Amino acid sequence: MDIRWSVWLEPCSADIVRYRKLISECCEKFSSPVFDPHMTLFGRVGIEPESTFSFFEDLISDNTSFSVKTLGVTAGEPPWKSLFIQLEACEALLNLQAKINDFFKSFRHYTFDPHVSLAYGDLTIHQNEMDAIPLPECIRFSAVALVMTPDTIENWKNIKKYSLVD
Repeated sequence: MDIRWSVWLEPCSADIVRYRKLISECCEKFSSPVFDPHMTLFGRVGIEPESTFSFFEDLISDNTSFSVKTLGVTAGEPPWKSLFIQLEACEALLNLQAKINDFFKSFRHYTFDPHVSLAYGDLTIHQNEMDAIPLPECIRFSAVALVMTPDTIENWKNIKKYSLVD
């Protein structure tokens, strides 16, 4: 059984609605599976997630929600960085990710690159298509989620969610 899971940062309720719609539109356009909006803080850990719950409970109690500036829409390496919004790494984001990285780095190496994916797969994307994607100035993040992330996107499943303090 594939127990790989990831740590996601999820947008606040207002932004999650906006990005669900945008991701749905992009996935329909490029015939890609739909998924929930998120920024991956640490990906594809192969340990039992329950063993980390107390770590996340302590971590979240010390962190508040925060906004991250958007830098632009771009295309990258398929299948996991095919179409995405690149984000600026603010201090709050870097501090949160560093604590998570310190906890998990003995299990695997992870290179953090702050972005929100809009579509996955082997896609052909033209610059004018990227330019047409509406981009707000920033995205507000308000929760950390632990999510089962096997290779099949349709099988992604939430394990546990922790709300950041407002």
